[in-house]
Amino acid sequence: MTSYIWTMGIAIASQVAYHLAQKAMPASVKPFSVLAVAYVLAAVLSVALAPLTGASLGAATFRGVLAWPTYLLALSIVGIEVGFLLAYRSGWSLGIAFAVASTASVVFLGIIGALWFGDALNVRRVLGLALAMVGAALIVSRD
Repeated sequence: MTSYIWTMGIAIASQVAYHLAQKAMPASVKPFSVLAVAYVLAAVLSVALAPLTGASLGAATFRGVLAWPTYLLALSIVGIEVGFLLAYRSGWSLGIAFAVASTASVVFLGIIGALWFGDALNVRRVLGLALAMVGAALIVSRD
């Protein structure tokens, strides 16, 4: 149970730091320059931290990850990064942008999970997704 909690803690803390960094990025910095530097630093950090998980960084390891999910992950990471950076620059506020994107993602993933992965989607969960959409609509609606 402890790893169940602290792993989510890492994800939440990292997400908060991510959005703070995106929002604080100077408008004069070009988006793909930011991504290039950030990903070089992330690659160095990933290589440095890999031994903590018992991972070896041999050729066999890299051959094993060169498949469509890795390519989709890379494409989606760049899309998330550029999407939020440009959203913040176009005027979206910190909490609103994340709330809308996260709510839409939760709804899409709930449906996709049920259709393609057999995840349970019962009445309670459908109502939860509907409430999430109502909440997002209330957040973005004008006063």
